[in-house]
Amino acid sequence: MAVMTPSFADLLMIDKAFNEDLMPELETILFCGEKLSTSTVSKLYSRFSNIKIINTYGPTECTFAVTSFEVPRNNNYENIPIGISKKDVKIYIVDENMNKLSEDQTGEILIVGKSVADGYCGNVTKKSFIEYEGQKAYLTGDLGYIHDGLLYYKCRKDKQIKYKGYRIELSDIENNLQQINCIERAVVTTKTGKDNKISNIIAFVKLKEENTVENIRKELKSKIPDYMCPKIKIIEEIPLNKNGKCDEKKLLEEY
Repeated sequence: MAVMTPSFADLLMIDKAFNEDLMPELETILFCGEKLSTSTVSKLYSRFSNIKIINTYGPTECTFAVTSFEVPRNNNYENIPIGISKKDVKIYIVDENMNKLSEDQTGEILIVGKSVADGYCGNVTKKSFIEYEGQKAYLTGDLGYIHDGLLYYKCRKDKQIKYKGYRIELSDIENNLQQINCIERAVVTTKTGKDNKISNIIAFVKLKEENTVENIRKELKSKIPDYMCPKIKIIEEIPLNKNGKCDEKKLLEEY
């Protein structure tokens, strides 16, 4: 078994030798820590004919993964589910008033049960650790929804921004960029000015085939409104932080 982030898998696949000839005993790849894309799954299944890919979800505050979903080989998910919760945990989608939301409604992911930690060491605020229905619970800061009994992750709550008077989910821009054929991976983030207000939305894109910023922007504008269209920067690789996740801070520094 290999346990990794999707960004680390993409890094490994730069080398064409990363396949079942190199690792014939690899049976399962378990993903956690980042959103898993259909593109990453498809490339891995094309290189490994017998592996299982399991998508999981769970913040550190809840003792690692609390959900899982085995991704089928012939999947047509635009957004791959993060699955169902383990037996000692319940997961709800709640609004700002802690009301449970119905299926297909987007809200904050709330984890309830034995996996939830007591809090942080030291004087770190514990406002995300609450009691819910008489049990320990953790407000994750992640937005998600439930469809057909499966949990889906959308984005971090702080990735839902107000820009030029509009409410925008940066994950929507990422998803639309990644539907453009020439794009392998897109990371959308924001840059703030001196007044701490958002001055720009920036999309960093890694290409799988050559194209221009002008062509990408033109295709993107056919999918989303003008006010959502970001500045686009083509990059060679997605930098990773020490946890194997996309390093957005480094991307902004290089930009």
